[in-house]
Amino acid sequence: MLDSALQHYLRATESINCNHPSLWLRAARLTANCSGSVEKARALFNFVRDEIRFSPVIAYPASAILDRREGICAAKALLFAALCRAVGIPTGFAFQGIRGARTADKLMMHCLCACYLNDQWVRLDPRGGTRYVVPFDSVRGTLLPEHDFYIAQYPGIYDDLPEEFVHALKQENWQDAWPESILRPPTDYISWQEL
Repeated sequence: MLDSALQHYLRATESINCNHPSLWLRAARLTANCSGSVEKARALFNFVRDEIRFSPVIAYPASAILDRREGICAAKALLFAALCRAVGIPTGFAFQGIRGARTADKLMMHCLCACYLNDQWVRLDPRGGTRYVVPFDSVRGTLLPEHDFYIAQYPGIYDDLPEEFVHALKQENWQDAWPESILRPPTDYISWQEL
């Protein structure tokens, strides 16, 4: 049985509607021939990375992302989290500050997931896209290649997307709507381990 602290990473929320029939059925189909959490996470990761197109589309909740089959990093992370939770894999959200040529040297927030696999948190980034097909790694994690960006790993794992993050994403010009507090490393995170 999972530690009670991990139960928060399995619950359905307004945006992580992992109990929605379409999400539950998709997760069950994708993992039908898998044994164990690592194989299930790999199948779900590959589906989101490869079959959900990376685009600047904002969609909520997770079931809407599955229907649209496209979205930004936070949308893809949201869908991956919901699918993982639907099959009993504790999953939360992690953040990175990224800056580089692809962000016009502007600091941007990047959202990814962390799954609890083999008794440890592993950061997994299902963003994908043509240049960023990074293989699933259940030990070291799967992150954007650092040679394309300056990346700052923010500590902690959120059990849901922070409200101010969701608010910024819902703005018409979401890329410019990040409040300053979102661009600083969060202080109200659930502490687990430093990466």
